[in-house]
Amino acid sequence: MLSKHTDPDGARVWHLVYQLSKAGSIQKGDLQGCLNPQTDCPEALLNLVKSIDPGFSKVFSGYETGRTRNTLQVFPLPGDGRTVVLKKNSGRTAGLVWPRKVEVLLRNIFKNYARTAFQGSLALHIADVPTPKPLAWWSKGSWRTKDSYFLYEDLAAKATLSKYLQKIWQEKGDPAAKEASDLISAMAHLTRKMHAAGIRHGDIVTHNFLVCDNNSFLALIDTDHVRPGHVFLPEPVRRFFDLRCLRRLDLSPFGQRYFLSGYFNREVRWADWLAFRFWYLGGFGFRRWLKRFRKFLTGNNRKQPPGVPWWYPY
Repeated sequence: MLSKHTDPDGARVWHLVYQLSKAGSIQKGDLQGCLNPQTDCPEALLNLVKSIDPGFSKVFSGYETGRTRNTLQVFPLPGDGRTVVLKKNSGRTAGLVWPRKVEVLLRNIFKNYARTAFQGSLALHIADVPTPKPLAWWSKGSWRTKDSYFLYEDLAAKATLSKYLQKIWQEKGDPAAKEASDLISAMAHLTRKMHAAGIRHGDIVTHNFLVCDNNSFLALIDTDHVRPGHVFLPEPVRRFFDLRCLRRLDLSPFGQRYFLSGYFNREVRWADWLAFRFWYLGGFGFRRWLKRFRKFLTGNNRKQPPGVPWWYPY
């Protein structure tokens, strides 16, 4: 029986995620993964999974990602026609220095990027938080040469929110403030909706939201950061830990307050601001506090670029 402090939506969301992951599970030899049981193209997905050679890399080039070990390919799904994105995360350690080799090997053992991203996308879809639809994940190879793959539907988008805000400032200047404010409010609303469903995304920053073709419609990406929230905690404690997701919020102090007012759907109280700043400055990580203090002493701390508005991400 669930605790009285449990968020029923959060419990339901993650229960369904694990049910769907189990129902769509695939395993054969060194291949393991999952097809989304809610898709209408299981045969096409399974054929693609079987056809991917873990050794190939030439077609994975020319697409921008935030990590050097991640590569992307966009193509029509064979046998179906819809445009899909295949994200490959390499577990190979050739050419890496020894400390980095050890780190990659340990991650291969204890974490699977593709599975985490797939389950995170499933959770967001179940909670009706816009994100590209997940289709499948799988991994191939031994623990030392394992590559993992995350397949999802392509989502028509103008740009990431970060690049879009920078673009409208360069093109329109101050008259873009209303559009920018609406977009940041939409970002705050989606974050609040996600937390209400017992879901956390550990990296709420503007470059992890897509501005879709229908203007102020946003979609959340980079779903390997998605985790279950602490649904068994009392609400004030849970809300405090939810704010950890905002520890890298890339807006000015005024922009951060504006975001928080939309997130809480009210005026920001001093306790809200203190809790947010605690996580933003370092949280329980002593090294982050020390790093920020060292940057402050050397004058390299984060500063808003001169001449830009409060909603300009940096």
